[in-house]
Formats: sequence, C-alpha cells, structure tokens
Amino acid sequence: QDTFFNDYLSHKRKHLFQNIDVFVYLFEAKNGDEEFAKDLKQFQSLLSAICEDSPFVNVFCLIHKMDLVKPDQREKLFKDRENELINISKPVKISCYMTSIWDESLYGVWSSIVYRLMSNVQKLENTLKLFAEEMECDEVILFERATLLVVAKYVRVPPNDEKRPQRVSKTIKNFKAKLDRNKISHDLFEIKLSRLTIFIHKFIFDTFLMVVTRDTLTELISFNIKSLKTHFSKLLQDSCQQPKTSG
Repeated sequence: QDTFFNDYLSHKRKHLFQNIDVFVYLFEAKNGDEEFAKDLKQFQSLLSAICEDSPFVNVFCLIHKMDLVKPDQREKLFKDRENELINISKPVKISCYMTSIWDESLYGVWSSIVYRLMSNVQKLENTLKLFAEEMECDEVILFERATLLVVAKYVRVPPNDEKRPQRVSKTIKNFKAKLDRNKISHDLFEIKLSRLTIFIHKFIFDTFLMVVTRDTLTELISFNIKSLKTHFSKLLQDSCQQPKTSG
C-alpha cells in the first residue's frame, strides 16, 4: 500500500488532485501514537499535494470508531487528535468530527459536507423559513433522496436535541427501506400523531421535503408544498451548477 500511495503522489498527483472540492481523511481512534504519527505524515503529504492544484478544498478529518474508546476518555482523545491535526494543517482550515457506525455521527458529517458544497444554501434556508413562518410549521427539512442527508433546514422552535436532524435522517431512511421492501410508494405520505402531522413529499432534483406542523389545515399545507417546487427548482439547479468555494 505504501508503494502504491507513493507512486500516486510522485507520478500522478497532477492528474488526481485537480479541482477537488472535498478531502475526507479517516483516522482510527484506537490507533496508538506510532500508527497515528504515520497517519499524520500520510495526511500531510496528501493535503500538500491537493492544495497545490485545489487551494479551496474543504477538509474533513474523521476520528472514527470512537465506540471502541472508553466513554470517559473519548473527549480528551478527540481534542488531542484535533489539536494536532489543526496545527499540522495550517494555514488550511479543517473540520474534525468524532464518528462511529453505531450512532448518527456519520449522518452529521456527510450532511455537513453536502451543506458546505451548496453554493446558495442560505437562500434555500431563507425560503424554507418563509414557508415555515407563513404556514406556521414547526420544522421544515430538505433531504437528499437516496441518502436522506440534510441539505437545508429551518426549525421555528429549536429542539433540545442538537443531533435531531441526523436522528430524523436515520429514522426516515429505515422507514423508507421498509416501504421499499414491501414495494410501497413513498413519493408522498403523511403521519398523523395526537398533536402533530408530519408530511414527507417527494420534491425535486432527487430530494424529499419533510414538514412538521400542529396545524389542522393539512390540505392547504400539502398544496403549498407543491407550489414551493417551482421556486426551489431554480434554487437547487443553481446550487448544483455553482459549487461553493472558500477563500
């Protein structure tokens, strides 16, 4: 693997590392100091090569398999690793995350990546805000259809759970998988609870829109979701055609 890695860095870097928008590097949390030092060296080499031809790359470092670290040691280990990564990456700004396959953390990371790449995400969220305020909805979230990652969101009353969007993503993805297994359409469905109604509509450009409301005028909200498609069509098309860069 080292030979393969060095060959690509030495002879194919110009071909590989042009016009890169995102660089994601995964570090295993359980690796000891010696293995981590080796990972750091490889990370530095890749980052240097990428920045030569892609100076505005977004860099994400995942400290993965945190579930294998004792709970009382996780925060310290993560902070130590994060500080080292920030220092060796200067002047490039990086984002570090604790991740595990056993919770919603990976959803949060990939949603952050999608969010970072959207060129006009603020316009998307402003539009969701106007819709939510007009319809008096509690929450409006736009998901990518295949992965159920959060693209944009607006919440009128912030929940106590800061990981709520990731938990919602995971729940809907599991629900969608059950519908697929039973060959049930999920282009549009409503879930009515005692005090809430949840709409999940197939939207545009491979997205889903979820609306949570306490309003009983569900037909009006459903109608306005359809009306929202026209405006969002232009916004999402612009986002896909104009990748975000950072200076």
